[in-house]
Amino acid sequence: MKVLDQWLKPECHTGWGFCRFLFGLAMLAIWLPRGVHFEERYTTAGAMLQGTPTQISDVFMLSPGTGWVVYGLLLLGAGMIIQGRFVRLGTVLCVTALVVLCQEERLNYKGYDRLMFWQGLILLMAPGRIDGEKTAVPVARYALTILFMGMYGSTGWYKILDEPAWQDGTALASHMVERNYGLMPLGVWAATQKWIMVPMSWATLVFEGGFPLLWLIRWVRPWLLLLGLGFHLGILFMMNVPNFTWASLVAYPLLLNPEQYGRLQDRVARLWR
Repeated sequence: MKVLDQWLKPECHTGWGFCRFLFGLAMLAIWLPRGVHFEERYTTAGAMLQGTPTQISDVFMLSPGTGWVVYGLLLLGAGMIIQGRFVRLGTVLCVTALVVLCQEERLNYKGYDRLMFWQGLILLMAPGRIDGEKTAVPVARYALTILFMGMYGSTGWYKILDEPAWQDGTALASHMVERNYGLMPLGVWAATQKWIMVPMSWATLVFEGGFPLLWLIRWVRPWLLLLGLGFHLGILFMMNVPNFTWASLVAYPLLLNPEQYGRLQDRVARLWR
């Protein structure tokens, strides 16, 4: 019981405010560029079955007008979260619109969209408003931690057990030049440098595969998240999947406990001065 009392002790984690702010920014970063081809990707304007006798597109797809309304509500919700006004309502708008729009993608429902959905649901459970300054049992923070343990751990151990090419760097090099999510200039160059690919591959395996256990060691946790920050920034600059970086870094403030996050705030404040 004492162990449970320690883990369920109410806490005030001001990182919730920054997490909400990052969630709103990530929503804008992920969805604003999609507005360029929005109608053809998410509405009946691009449906191959539009106008068929069964009117299947009217049943399962959004009309252009309705689609733009849903898209606008998602952007409105993100803006409300960033501004700190009606934060929970903004989160509800974002999560609801995200579900409606992503179901239009069918089997192309992307991993970073799924991650944003789960993070949005957890944010609805989170204490406080935009500042996060409210004491509560840390259930929502633990939910975020379990989410990231599952995401990193499952992908890491899949690489370790089923993709031996990760051990010599060839798997990572092939991802760097893959036409759908690679071919960034820095990544293409790095793919030819074995002295870069091998350490990066092993760092990825250690970070992802070890995350569920290493996170439990309190003094290791900040260094683990620093490695994770480098991992995602590497993806941002070396691979053509920026949305995965935006979605993944949203919850990083909450992966530190309140004391660790407070010390980080103090250090950043001193550097800022």
